[in-house]
Amino acid sequence: ATGRRYVRYPDRVVELLPAGGEEVRYTVPVVPRVVGTRLTGLAAGGGRLYVSEAWTETPPPPGVPSQVSRLARVADGMAQELIRLTDASGSILRLATDPTGRRVVFERRQGSARHLFLQEYP
Repeated sequence: ATGRRYVRYPDRVVELLPAGGEEVRYTVPVVPRVVGTRLTGLAAGGGRLYVSEAWTETPPPPGVPSQVSRLARVADGMAQELIRLTDASGSILRLATDPTGRRVVFERRQGSARHLFLQEYP
């Protein structure tokens, strides 16, 4: 709606600039005991940028690794976590937003089931 174009890579989001080139808007952070972090979804609207991410948390032994997924809003290159799911709760995948960026639809996969959720943010 705003003419801005974004590209999601497994580890970063870049904005394609009108004059050519690109600018990195978000990079997956490196966190101790977290492996395999990847971006699974991207949505933009109304000047807001949302991403979904998934990773594996590996606690020290005898802890058991767990799968984590989250929906986050990106502002100034930093992600503000909005929703977090772990293991049996499922994972957040594809995203879409309305032109205002206030309503976000996300796909949540739990086992073989897929559900769509609508979340509104001020």
